[in-house]
Amino acid sequence: MHPAAPRRKLQTADRLPGGSHDGDLEIGENQVDAQARKGLEKIILGFAARAGLAVFFIVQSLAPGAFAKENGANEACALKGASHAGVAAIDERLELTLADGRVLRIAGVEAAGPTPNDPDLGMRARDWLAAWLESRDISYQALDARPDRWGRIAALVFASPVSGDANLSSAAESLVQQGFARVAPDQYKNPCEKRLLKAEKAARAAVLGLWSDPYY
Repeated sequence: MHPAAPRRKLQTADRLPGGSHDGDLEIGENQVDAQARKGLEKIILGFAARAGLAVFFIVQSLAPGAFAKENGANEACALKGASHAGVAAIDERLELTLADGRVLRIAGVEAAGPTPNDPDLGMRARDWLAAWLESRDISYQALDARPDRWGRIAALVFASPVSGDANLSSAAESLVQQGFARVAPDQYKNPCEKRLLKAEKAARAAVLGLWSDPYY
């Protein structure tokens, strides 16, 4: 009787310390990778959720403030205790002579004047304002009841609404938007100053009117 042949050991990868072998290690790595991915996904989702909430709360907190700021500017730039009149004449300084003879200076702006390169700039500004006011009365708020030494009354001047529009239009802002006037320091507190500066910035960027002239 022949002795039993020794049992042949299956060829496997060399065992690694800890009782695992390559096959186990590969499965372990996959398991670790899967767990790591799941953990990373949870972290990312958690972060995204927190970030989403943070953005939501930031938007909720800032947006109303931005709208309130804009609405506040609109409300500030409004007439209080306005008078109404018709305009009889406009000169190149954009001063308005009313039907009763009083003269209004549009507060907060300086009219575009003639320059060496454009001697007709002032007249074009006057003509534009005359056309803009054609068939429209004005509402105005005097910033001082007393005329200045040239007999002018500084005032916020708005034109009556045109067809299809329910709002008054600011003469100063409209002139600045077209580049026919620029914002000027005034001795009176002007509630429309922020809107005028915004309009001037846009006109300068678009190189309109006086901003296209090297003189300015």
